[in-house]
Amino acid sequence: MPRIIIAFVLFAGAIASAQETDSTRVREAGVSEYRSGHYAQAEGLLRRALAMAIKGNDEYGVALGYSALGDLYQATVRFREAEESYRKSISILSLWRHSTPWQRLTSGRIGRAKQHDC
Repeated sequence: MPRIIIAFVLFAGAIASAQETDSTRVREAGVSEYRSGHYAQAEGLLRRALAMAIKGNDEYGVALGYSALGDLYQATVRFREAEESYRKSISILSLWRHSTPWQRLTSGRIGRAKQHDC
């Protein structure tokens, strides 16, 4: 019985690791498209990466996904959506002890999004 439990735990860990890696790759591809100015492609990739991170219970990946979407929304003058995405990212990161630099970075982005909000 213990061997079955150990095997299951190892298998579950391998699946989570693969999903995390896949969502990271997709998010990085989305960020690359965003930096190239291909906003429609970037949004599709970033949304897909976010969904993968959510499915894989990768909280850090989810927070990074929301932050990347916030950047995209801000660049495409969708300030309300940018603010909402940044707030979601901060909400997740605030649960992590080592998140202070990310919180400051994302908080600054919310301020810039609010300045442009009409």
